[in-house]
Amino acid sequence: MKYINLYLKLTLFSISSLIFSQEKKIDSLITSTISITDSTNINTAADLIYELSLQEKYNLCLIYCDKLIELSKSITHHKGAGKIYIEKANILNITDKSSEAMQGYDQAEHFFKLSGYDKGIAVVNNNKAVIEHRLGNLEKSIALLLNANVYYEKLKDSISLADTFNNIGNVHNTLNQSLDAKEYYKKSIEIKRKNKLKNLASTLNNLANVHINIKEVDSAITILNEALEEGKLQNDSRSIAGTYIALGKIYLDQKNYKKAKEYLEASMFVGGKTEYTSRLVTTKHALALIALKTGDLDQAEKYLTNARSKSKELNYTNHLLTNYKYSAQLDSAKGDFTSAARWKKKHMLLLSKESKDKSIK
Repeated sequence: MKYINLYLKLTLFSISSLIFSQEKKIDSLITSTISITDSTNINTAADLIYELSLQEKYNLCLIYCDKLIELSKSITHHKGAGKIYIEKANILNITDKSSEAMQGYDQAEHFFKLSGYDKGIAVVNNNKAVIEHRLGNLEKSIALLLNANVYYEKLKDSISLADTFNNIGNVHNTLNQSLDAKEYYKKSIEIKRKNKLKNLASTLNNLANVHINIKEVDSAITILNEALEEGKLQNDSRSIAGTYIALGKIYLDQKNYKKAKEYLEASMFVGGKTEYTSRLVTTKHALALIALKTGDLDQAEKYLTNARSKSKELNYTNHLLTNYKYSAQLDSAKGDFTSAARWKKKHMLLLSKESKDKSIK
């Protein structure tokens, strides 16, 4: 853990040194963009906004996105407007504003169609598929991914296919179709390794999680070691956080609560803001479980209270079910059996409601 803490400090130092220069560059691009002949400035600004988003400067990114969208419209640069709308939607997606993100992607697709930019349309379909997957709309997600693949295959864009292969793997993993998930993740990894793509670590994490789920722990650890090296090489805090979460899950399954806690807490420090709130809730539930197992009931209550609040904001049934289950265990451990019974009843009622909703669908 000493090495992890040293790495975290070095990461924070390097991040702070980049942000100021990136802001200056974007400001300069905005002031120097007067007509369509300056359209390359919009593309450069989109790349800089992406880099700022990696540093978790989301509010600043959204301000710049709005400025650049209006600027793109004023010089009739439809393709540029679409690209900035995608950057804006990506940030909204990362910060769990799914509905607003979908609206942003729709706007991006509108401008890409105006400009005849097929690759942009494919990117929009891929990104919308990620949201539909997270919302549990798996059929919609697959349909969008297959539509994106049609465009990428038409364009002979194997690099972009790496992203859709990864996301198709995610859907199969959700459906507990491990073999299919592995197949698509490996297709994605092969392309990303060959082309030295920056997001290789995230797909390695995904593949490792499949191995964890089917109890192939040794294989998972080998993959996670590679993912961690890639994440550090690319200064990719999101992927590093994902690797730490996966390692925490392994040690939690092995009942090595000390190591599990170290990695899970490290994941929040590295990627607390960059991870979806859903993942943070999952991590806090895991930490609550560790606290329950080790008798730290006050700490368990803090994690559960926070996770419950976030779960209600997201309206994610699975998170609430987990929370009610652990809350009942906590109150039982405290000897408050009346309160524990209330949590069990809430769990039962919510589970019943979910079953009814699924049967209606």
